[in-house]
Amino acid sequence: MSNINSKKIAITALMSAFSIILATIANLRLPFLTFFKLDFSDIPIFILSFLLGVKHGITSLFVVSIIRMLTGDSVLLSAFALRMSTSVVVFFINIYNKYQKNFAWFAAAAIICNIVIRAPISYYMWINCYNVPKEIFINKMWSNIILLTTIRLLFNITISKLIFNYLSKNSIVKNEQK
Repeated sequence: MSNINSKKIAITALMSAFSIILATIANLRLPFLTFFKLDFSDIPIFILSFLLGVKHGITSLFVVSIIRMLTGDSVLLSAFALRMSTSVVVFFINIYNKYQKNFAWFAAAAIICNIVIRAPISYYMWINCYNVPKEIFINKMWSNIILLTTIRLLFNITISKLIFNYLSKNSIVKNEQK
């Protein structure tokens, strides 16, 4: 029994490390939207959630968010809260794992819930922490942030599911799920 638990802990640590590596090397910025990062660091966390469930996904997300905050990637506590809003997606992945039906609906619901949680945090962060004038944020940034966050989450969830499906078909992860 402890061998299985230590194996799950090792997988969680490995996926968390991979997430931090992706956060470090893959934080690309779009030249026309310099305030928005293409962040793929959620993909290992989502794969872990598909593989081992909500407990390991949330643990990984929390550890990665703390490390990123302490290493200067997200210095502000509001940026930490923004990262932790991704836990909604992890919970929806867990619900999907339970029912195994209508992945697109679960992904859409996860994205909508995430945006609803992220919106006030993002507003607070840009207005109060980065001192962006309210008018500029509302008129020029708000709709772009919502749209690009939706696209990024859709991409990360879809890629995670495709990678997990590939690994499952090739019997790489079947022993870990139980």
